[in-house]
Amino acid sequence: MELLSLSAILLIVGTGLYTQLPSIAYIPVLAAVVLVFSNKRFIRSPQKYIEPNMFKGIILFNSFLLIQIAFGRLDLQAYYFQFFAISLFVLTYVLIILITDEKRPPDLRIFKYLGWIVLFSLLLLLGGQIAQIMGYIKQVNFEGADRDVLVTLARPGGFLNPNVTAAIAIVFLFTLDRLSNVVGKMLIVVALPLAITVVLLTQSRAALIALLGFLLIILSKNSLRHMVFTLLMASVFVCFMLIAYPDIVINLIDNVMQRFEGDASSEERHYVLRYSFDAFADSPLFGHGSTYLVSKLEVSSHNQLVEILVSYGMLGLLVLIPSLLLLYFPVSALMFAFCILPMFLFSHNFVDSYGFQIGLGFALAVDRIVRSTVYVTQTGRSHKSKPQFT
Repeated sequence: MELLSLSAILLIVGTGLYTQLPSIAYIPVLAAVVLVFSNKRFIRSPQKYIEPNMFKGIILFNSFLLIQIAFGRLDLQAYYFQFFAISLFVLTYVLIILITDEKRPPDLRIFKYLGWIVLFSLLLLLGGQIAQIMGYIKQVNFEGADRDVLVTLARPGGFLNPNVTAAIAIVFLFTLDRLSNVVGKMLIVVALPLAITVVLLTQSRAALIALLGFLLIILSKNSLRHMVFTLLMASVFVCFMLIAYPDIVINLIDNVMQRFEGDASSEERHYVLRYSFDAFADSPLFGHGSTYLVSKLEVSSHNQLVEILVSYGMLGLLVLIPSLLLLYFPVSALMFAFCILPMFLFSHNFVDSYGFQIGLGFALAVDRIVRSTVYVTQTGRSHKSKPQFT
């Protein structure tokens, strides 16, 4: 039941599918909460599944935000989004630990099932983008209705904001790469063209840079045969797109080049960052409250660090950064560099995106398990994972 509940959370909430019918998000989440708190292993040893540092991070994070609410510097709706997102991160993490801890050593088939869930979720992300391009769904624009048409046509995010969709695709790709060390390379070979397509369609510059770096690492640690096969698949896919949809491919290339050369979005970000630094200088200790930038400019800073400084000042930075470190660390260097850092530095949705936090919880649990666990293969033999990048 835990595995079924986890699958529903990842597919419905983790991909943003719930945005088309928001009420359905609560069904798998409530089911998962009931399953976790009724699980005898969790009841006996909750500290085994929620690590002490993670619990401290949750308490510190929520205590600070509740104090901000008490002083009128954070509205209840914004707090709810952040509280629910972090709760989903913890819930996903705990579910995976419970599932893999049911047998010792864990059954290899569990990891294969987890891999296929993530792969199908990645496919669903791409399906949402295609549906948006075809006009079947309208993406929710979180920064002003007047930009809906531009974002929908030029940067399809599918069910979510395009930057968030790209970040989730990177997290899914990282998770599949970790799992491929246990269950074989086929998952990552299939996932690569899907993830590349998702990120290219969103045209997220941070995600494109992260993807390029991660691809170089993936290719460098695989055999020549896997590298050739992967490049061949990518070439076939590109050729198919050029033949079937030449106009779309050409427009996509033009848009990507414009975003790196400097477009209206770049100019807006530079202006908002300059305004944010001036705002921080006006109130460096306590900040201006969580809605300051949106109330003044109708946009955010696109940077979680800057958002914290402007909203809560140095005091907020000294509290919230340690709370997030307690939540996510220890974490491998690869996961930090490609899954956490780009979203934190180039988006203000780091702590309030449900799908992204679910992906992080999934990736963190898999990353820790795969790097430290002995598995049982289908033949009944034990298997220890190969050393990973740390």
